[in-house]
Amino acid sequence: MLKERMLRSAGDFPNRTVVEYATVLAKMMHKDLPKNLQDNLSAGESMVSLSFSPTGRLTYKKLCLDSVELADAFSEHLKSLVAKRSYNVEISVLVQTSTWTKRTTAKRKEHSEMVRRKL
Repeated sequence: MLKERMLRSAGDFPNRTVVEYATVLAKMMHKDLPKNLQDNLSAGESMVSLSFSPTGRLTYKKLCLDSVELADAFSEHLKSLVAKRSYNVEISVLVQTSTWTKRTTAKRKEHSEMVRRKL
C-alpha cells in the first residue's frame, strides 16, 4: 500500500476557493493520436497534450487524483501499458490548482478510488 500525502483541499489555501489535484499528462504528436481522438483542424506536426482516464484510456478530460504518490504509481502502470501500443507518448505527472472546488473535489475522490482499484 502506498504511503500518500494528500494534496490541499478547499480552505487550505489563503484563497479558500482553490483546490489542488495531481494529474497524469500524455504529450504526443498529433499524427500519432488514435483515430478517435484526431482533430482535422489541428492536423500536422503539432504536439498534443492529453490526459488519461482512470481506466488508462487517452482522453481530453482531466484526471484528478488526491496525491502525487498515487499519480506516480499510476503513471508507472501507464508506461507499461503504453509500451505495448504503436505510438510514442511522453507521460508526466503534474500538480495543478482549480477554483472549481466542488467539481474538482468530487472528481478527485471518484478518480482516486478508481485508480486505487486499478493498481
